Amino acid sequence: MQPPRSWILLAAAIPTSPALAADVDLFEPAGSLASGQGSLQGESPVLGDEGLSGGILGGFARDAVVRRGATGDPQPAVSSLAPVYLQGSWTSDDLFRFDVLLPVYAWVDAPLTGFSGPTLGDLRLQGSFPLWSADSGAAAFALVPRIGIPTAAASTLVTRGMSAGLVAAAGGRMGSLGWVADAGVSLAGNDPLEDTSVGLGSVVQLVGGGWWHASDTLRFGLETDLGLGLARTEAGANQSGTVHGFAQATLPSGLGATAGLGTGTLAGIGTPRYRLFAALTWASVLHDRDADGLVDDVDGCPDEAEDLDGFEDADGCLDADNDADTIADTSDACPDEAEDRDGFEDADGCPDPDNDADTVADVDDACPDEGGPAALGGCPDQDADGLIDRDDACPILAGLALYDGCPDRDEDGVPDPRDACPDEPRPAAEDPETSDGCPKTVYVTAEELKIEERIAFLTGKHTLHPASYPLLDKIRDVLQANNHVARLEIQGHTDNVGPADYNLRLSQRRADSVRAYLIEQGIAPGRLVSQGYGERAPLFTNRTETGRMKNRRVQFKILEQTPILADSTEEEGGQRP
Repeated sequence: MQPPRSWILLAAAIPTSPALAADVDLFEPAGSLASGQGSLQGESPVLGDEGLSGGILGGFARDAVVRRGATGDPQPAVSSLAPVYLQGSWTSDDLFRFDVLLPVYAWVDAPLTGFSGPTLGDLRLQGSFPLWSADSGAAAFALVPRIGIPTAAASTLVTRGMSAGLVAAAGGRMGSLGWVADAGVSLAGNDPLEDTSVGLGSVVQLVGGGWWHASDTLRFGLETDLGLGLARTEAGANQSGTVHGFAQATLPSGLGATAGLGTGTLAGIGTPRYRLFAALTWASVLHDRDADGLVDDVDGCPDEAEDLDGFEDADGCLDADNDADTIADTSDACPDEAEDRDGFEDADGCPDPDNDADTVADVDDACPDEGGPAALGGCPDQDADGLIDRDDACPILAGLALYDGCPDRDEDGVPDPRDACPDEPRPAAEDPETSDGCPKTVYVTAEELKIEERIAFLTGKHTLHPASYPLLDKIRDVLQANNHVARLEIQGHTDNVGPADYNLRLSQRRADSVRAYLIEQGIAPGRLVSQGYGERAPLFTNRTETGRMKNRRVQFKILEQTPILADSTEEEGGQRP
């Protein structure tokens, strides 16, 4: 049975000369392995905790280099490798990490050179320097320069001579998934063109992989690597490719373990038939029980996290209310300035020395919650009629002191807030003290029967005021003159003063009273329906007396009409467009 192509190197690629200098062990643990970042060979751009870390990784690789003999049979050039990688690292805060890696081979069996036994590999020194990382941790980048110092004999086939390289490392974590992607170049002293084409020599290295965090302490990963020699051999097989699956476990104490296996993916030097490996690692852990960034030794409250809000953060203790204004910082818009508790926006936690922002300090402001000029003691006079708003019954309408600051646009003696028709004067014969200020007209439009006068009721009751009988009689006359109005809805409306359910009942009863009166006056009951709407359908704002007064009304909406047989254009009660 022929061995798989992925681990056979053609005979032309490996001469039989014993004077060789090459490195057929291309497996190199990442400097970040002991820091517990999740990668195997790929350099993680995440540094890990500050302090020392280290580890020991043992492995076994079978048939790292195989050639064909004179008979065409596969003959291992390097039949087995049993390396033990000793690793140590020092991490300085978020600045850099320095790594040392020394392979110690418990056994190398290299029939090609006749070497068999234990040996040292080449010493590797490197540093990792972060360039950028996302706040979410999903991505980060770092540069990793490295040098290799030859500490192994050439005949062992595990030395590359003096070498130097640079790796661009990327990686991150998104939820339970992590990733790494490295690209680097390594320039080696044993160029295969000069050293009998064994080993890749100077090489471009690519590593990619990912892992899944099954829990906080256990993860499973898969990595693949590719080495492409910068100089070609006569056989053109100057390449290496492997894939490794592994599992890692870490403990809060900093101890960790890694185990896995791999196999070759490309035919080439340093591509084993299979590789087994296991590692024990340790990383120094700065204990921070409350995870607030302050180690327990300097944390005044090691079991309660500091809130890190810029206020006494160095003591490690939570400051729930920095300004002691009884508003928790989480709800306090000004956590370092105490609320002044003056009844103005006290819930936001910010002092308000000038509530109305009129440049008159509250302590000197006669109207601290209403902006106004200093000449008026900080009180407003929006309509500039000489009366400050507090004393003005119509603060946004310039008026006369005679009417408490309210205007009378139609000059009928009824101030506009009390005048239901402020632009149409009342009849001269009416008493301005009791008049609603409207002319007494009733007419029909396309949608309603309009009354230019208010229907009055006894205060707070649904009983019709006798003063409205003449108006109701006019409505009767108009209905009798406009028989095409087949069905009319009498609507009762109120303002929002008082309970809504009371207003609804009152509006219904008032509408019923109007309907009853008109029926008594000869209007057919089938032409009239009554409906109370309470305060639900205001025509004007209920924030002013004028608006509330206009919202207290009776309206007549036409629900059904029959064709008009003849035009009616009577002066009082006729149809209008």
